[in-house]
Amino acid sequence: MIREREKNNKAKLVILVLLLVALLFFVLGIVVNKWFWSKDTVHRALTEIAKEDTGKAPIAADKKAEGTKEAKNKNPIVGEEKEEFTFYKTLQNEKGTVPLKPQDGQKEKVREKVKEKEQDTGEKKEKKEVVKEEKKEKAKKKEQKKEAAIKKENVVKKEKARESIAAKEKRYTLQIAAFKEKDTAEELAGRLKKKGYDSYIVPVTISQKGVWFRVRVGRFETRPDAQSLQSKLKGKEGFNSFITFTTE
Repeated sequence: MIREREKNNKAKLVILVLLLVALLFFVLGIVVNKWFWSKDTVHRALTEIAKEDTGKAPIAADKKAEGTKEAKNKNPIVGEEKEEFTFYKTLQNEKGTVPLKPQDGQKEKVREKVKEKEQDTGEKKEKKEVVKEEKKEKAKKKEQKKEAAIKKENVVKKEKARESIAAKEKRYTLQIAAFKEKDTAEELAGRLKKKGYDSYIVPVTISQKGVWFRVRVGRFETRPDAQSLQSKLKGKEGFNSFITFTTE
């Protein structure tokens, strides 16, 4: 029992010592923190006073700033200085925001490219104009062909209409004679008219013979009527005739 009590007393003593040590460290931490912040505050106050007096930051501040710049320029991992990347500036220059001054050789190349582009555009414009003219000519030719076809159709229609009208107006008639002299033909036609016959003269141009004047009698709708007058002229007047058609 005595031993157990001694063990318990020793354990309590150890715990108490540990608690005292922890409390001591806690108090020391608070004191050190207050001392550090008070020193930083004094340093800031001194720098502000120095700025107000001289208009410049103290030497320590300058050194600190230089250190920060060097730290920025150094790689945070390796510690080497960073290289300045200029590709963004070159891209801006290519876009035209900050034009670069090309050298003489580059200027000549640029001018040659510009000339080539202008020539290409000029040739393309000429080709387009030529194509337009060709299309216009083709369209005109098509229109002309259409007009010619329409005219031909109209002529054919008119001829057909005339032929149909002539066919409708065709009559049978008797031709008595044909003379080269118009006076002779008129004399014969006059004699027949005096005898009561419907006589008339039809001038006709014959190839290699010139104009001839035909003397005809009557206009009949049927062939038998023409035949009856033909027999009458032959028996009574002594004229030989033949039956033909007329549109006069």
